Amino acid sequence: MPNESKTFRSFVSSTFSDLKAERNALQKKVFPELQKVREANQCRFQAVDLRCGV
Repeated sequence: MPNESKTFRSFVSSTFSDLKAERNALQKKVFPELQKVREANQCRFQAVDLRCGV
């Protein structure tokens, strides 16, 4: 089998006021830890937060 790329995505969507604390925790604590796991396992992690870029 060819070199398969493993990509894991986390998709977060809500109104701007909902989940504010949870989104901040994901960005500051959870996603950086997932990046470490990603690097150790040679896969990709992509955080998709619709709040960003709006």
